[in-house]
Amino acid sequence: MTKKWKIAAVIVALSIMPAAVFVLHLPVSALLTLSMLAGAGMAGTVTFTYESFQYQGKFGGGFTGGSATAPTAAQAQQTQAMSALVGFTDTDTTFVFTHNWGLSAAEAAALLPQIIVNPVSGAGASAVYPILQANVTSNTNLVTFTKVNATGSGMTVSIWLRRAASISS
Repeated sequence: MTKKWKIAAVIVALSIMPAAVFVLHLPVSALLTLSMLAGAGMAGTVTFTYESFQYQGKFGGGFTGGSATAPTAAQAQQTQAMSALVGFTDTDTTFVFTHNWGLSAAEAAALLPQIIVNPVSGAGASAVYPILQANVTSNTNLVTFTKVNATGSGMTVSIWLRRAASISS
């Protein structure tokens, strides 16, 4: 672990510790959302949490999510869709969603994977919905998002990626 990641982990842990006593009875999904909210309050820090995904009732390749670690290519091949919670501040401008699907050049040219972005928190009275640009053509294993720097644009969003299904899928 690099020094920067250790410091970031300590900051996140310290930011959620006061609330830990209060939220011990909440489910894991609620705790992840609360930790994302804490991360969105830190200046210039994108927090990225991959969610566990299920496809046809089974966990895809054993990927359980709940961390900033992307699924491996073998795990990613088990599903047609995946999601993540992404928290960012007003000043954050770029973040990457690694899906590891290894899409073909034809799929990238068809602007795949499909992207769905939903606000989760931070959309208060003074908040503005962030302007996001997604680049799916530069790398077939990830999507690069660029956000316009604007006052009130910091929030937590849920991002879903869906790849095209084939007849055999």
